[in-house]
Amino acid sequence: MQQCAWLRVSRQRPCPICKKPDWCTYTSDGRAVCCMRVESGKAVRNGGWLHRIGDDAVRPPVPARALRRGCDAALFDAGAYHAGLQERGDWRDVDGLALSLGLCPYALATLQPAWDHWHDAWAFPMRDGIGKVVGIRLRANDGRKWAVKGSREGLFFDPVVGRVPDVMLCEGPTDTAAAISLGFAAVGRPSCSGGVDLTRAFCFRHGVKRVIVMADQDAPHRRPDGSVWYPGRDGAQRLVAALGLPFKMVMPPAKDLRQWVIEGATVAAAAAVVENAIWREVPWPATG
Repeated sequence: MQQCAWLRVSRQRPCPICKKPDWCTYTSDGRAVCCMRVESGKAVRNGGWLHRIGDDAVRPPVPARALRRGCDAALFDAGAYHAGLQERGDWRDVDGLALSLGLCPYALATLQPAWDHWHDAWAFPMRDGIGKVVGIRLRANDGRKWAVKGSREGLFFDPVVGRVPDVMLCEGPTDTAAAISLGFAAVGRPSCSGGVDLTRAFCFRHGVKRVIVMADQDAPHRRPDGSVWYPGRDGAQRLVAALGLPFKMVMPPAKDLRQWVIEGATVAAAAAVVENAIWREVPWPATG
């Protein structure tokens, strides 16, 4: 069972017991409140009192109007959904998420994650090549990943990034944040094989001349005929072949880039690994 977290009340969501916007807290599942003003039969260590309430007493509604009109996924507005999460101002501190992932809070914050109470998960906006939010990737505290129904596949990047002649291409939002923390302009693809057309559009819009492809150290997958393929490496090769730009292919000395950061990768070490890689021109012999 997923453990609930204690959240602070706010002006948008005051304490359901004393109706005040400060001091008190409530659980993310909406079943309990720690009120600092109104006594109950159970005192807690912080000086407040525990109140058990109905399942939906403090669970927030869907974060924006017209998000799920008739629960029709075709009408899902990912941009409005993400904006609604941000506008409520009652989303968890990104520092806590960064700490749990072993990442730099500033780097992670550039991707604009927001806490989604409705799904009890962190919401990462997925963007098209020009920066429009087209989908929402969810990440629960236990590591589970999925997308809000109606989301389209998109990229993860800092929406205020300007022209970047060289960009590092990663897989997923956390590796992208790891790359940003190491000093690179970075874009995250939704998977090892997805987002090719979106990446091409990003490169065109932002004046990208060369790409550094960070491929995960995936375990080999065996085909029915006995041959093997490597999802991270092979997907990266197909990507550079499709982009047609000069590239460097880099694999971190760890499972993935985030894991390398957790293990102590420094800006200098990452720069050295990239510097030692060779610039190549397409065509590149894709495998499988």
